[in-house]
Amino acid sequence: MKDLGETKKILGMEIKRDRKNDTVHLTQTQYLKKVLDKFGINGKTKAVSTPLAPHFKLSASMSPRTEEERKHMAQVPYVNAVGELMYAMVCTRPDISHAVSMVSRYMHDPGKDHWQAVKWILRHIHGTVNLGLKFERDNRLGQNLVGYVDSDYAEAEYMVVTEAFKEAIWLHGLIEDLGIVQKHVEVYYDSQSAICLAKNQALSVGSQVHSLTTKLGYELNLPVTNSIMYLYLKCGHVREAKKLFDGMEEVSLVTWNAMIARHAQMMDLAEDGISAHHSRVEALNIFLRLHRSGLKPDLFTFSSILTVCSSLVALQQGEQVHSQTIKTGFLSDVVVGTALVNMYNKCESIERASKAFGEMSTRTLISWTSMIIGFAQHGCSQQALQLFEDMRLVGVRPNKITFVGVISACSHAGMVDEALAYFEMMKNEYKIKPVMDHFVCLIDMFVRLGRLDEAFEIIKKMDFEPNEFIWSTMVVGCRSHGNLELGFYATEQLLKLIPKNSETYVLLLNMYVSARRWQDVSRVRKLMKGEKIGKLKDWSWISIKDKVYSFKPDFQFRPQCEEADQLLADLIEKAKNSGYESQGDIGVTDEQDEETTFSIVHHSENLAVTFGLLNTSNAVPIHVIKSLACVKIVIVLLNSCQY
Repeated sequence: MKDLGETKKILGMEIKRDRKNDTVHLTQTQYLKKVLDKFGINGKTKAVSTPLAPHFKLSASMSPRTEEERKHMAQVPYVNAVGELMYAMVCTRPDISHAVSMVSRYMHDPGKDHWQAVKWILRHIHGTVNLGLKFERDNRLGQNLVGYVDSDYAEAEYMVVTEAFKEAIWLHGLIEDLGIVQKHVEVYYDSQSAICLAKNQALSVGSQVHSLTTKLGYELNLPVTNSIMYLYLKCGHVREAKKLFDGMEEVSLVTWNAMIARHAQMMDLAEDGISAHHSRVEALNIFLRLHRSGLKPDLFTFSSILTVCSSLVALQQGEQVHSQTIKTGFLSDVVVGTALVNMYNKCESIERASKAFGEMSTRTLISWTSMIIGFAQHGCSQQALQLFEDMRLVGVRPNKITFVGVISACSHAGMVDEALAYFEMMKNEYKIKPVMDHFVCLIDMFVRLGRLDEAFEIIKKMDFEPNEFIWSTMVVGCRSHGNLELGFYATEQLLKLIPKNSETYVLLLNMYVSARRWQDVSRVRKLMKGEKIGKLKDWSWISIKDKVYSFKPDFQFRPQCEEADQLLADLIEKAKNSGYESQGDIGVTDEQDEETTFSIVHHSENLAVTFGLLNTSNAVPIHVIKSLACVKIVIVLLNSCQY
């Protein structure tokens, strides 16, 4: 197989890349010139500025009425011309979509006036033959997905908005599968009621619009009801949307998918982890209702619900969805297959992820990358690197996200030379400009190995300012390896990025305690009080049979956890006999403003793990979710312990 370089032309489309300005241009200049020449449009032909002029009032009454007219039109290449225009419309010329849709209605029996309209479109193409599509990088925060909607009539407006949101949901999922995080989706439309509802988050405004549609008799109109429901979802009023959803007599699969997808999105928008967990569980419940309704899920349903299972770390539910994809035949779809691989990766089942990947009949770059990252995250570095070489061997070109997985695999295995070699391969062989995540992997690798000076040198050589994750990695690494001076510097840089973050202040306090710099401890405490730093919320929660149990350090009001406290104390005592030494940390509880020193024994995750041991059967994985971004989890496993 030979690498012919970047594609410049495919299926009549010219591709021009401007890497300096991060743009891609798609045109069909040569193809359109051939089309114009084929139908007699040349340099002498006068171009027109619009695809279809207002004076064209096309209708079926313009079709041939006499045998002579039919014989004449039989000699006119009407169908051929419309077909050529359709191809241009689909590929690079969406501006002629309306005009082409009008003339295509009469392909079965075109008349002279219809042909004049086609020639008008060709004359417009003649004047805009170099026009095409331009794609450019969106440098705005969140890389927003933007759509536009317009229609002439109120009812049509609702229907068009419905279609726009359906497309937005699909595109949002597709773009996230490509590794691009979407903060939100923007849809622009000129329906005043819809604009009012979208901009005004107050429930009263949404209720007024909803009431108006009821008075106008649209309450049983599925597109209208869907539009209002989507607008409620867009505004974040999930409860109102769900009430509308529950009251529908007829629910389309698109509506089911929208509800599941929105609940999945609410996981990222939730104020706390417990609320996010409830959104995930609700998404699963809606999926179960869909299953009982008799409707068959499609690939969008399966990809959304597998994403929910991934974030829930719900292996059992994910396996059930896997079974349904097999029964319905969607397992062969590459989108569903990739979501399945990602789900097993997130659920700590790397063997099943690998098996699912091996069973995929078609693999895309996303599929390969997801499996490589999965191997890297589970410490299977050799498998990740071998899979990367296999991907290259079959001719799949890696992207920047692929190299994040590859370099991460080297980082976890401490393979410094290999990591640097792949970093150079990415830049020199594939011409990929390094991004923050690549440097994060390299810095994390050197920090793991205790080579803090080399990690700091990489930070100095970066073309952009390091983010909070890099400085957090440096802070934790410096404390672990005893380089407190460099740790203090890293903490100062971290505080500049997130000046009122309680977790960062706790890290700084604990480093000062380790260095026995009590004056600095006192100074930071006073600074936290003066700056009114928020309280540190060290919460952990665990899900057992769809019920959520939450924990925080030294929580005294847990009647269901007395047995867990006793077991945890017994485990710690046995751990001490095996050489474990407890380390005190300074933390700011959410019960009081004063700092307290609490033992790592009663960190919230230890309480959650112990509770999980008591309330699950043997050999069942225990998945604990933490509320803190910078945490140190110490789990002591004693083979001699009998549970």
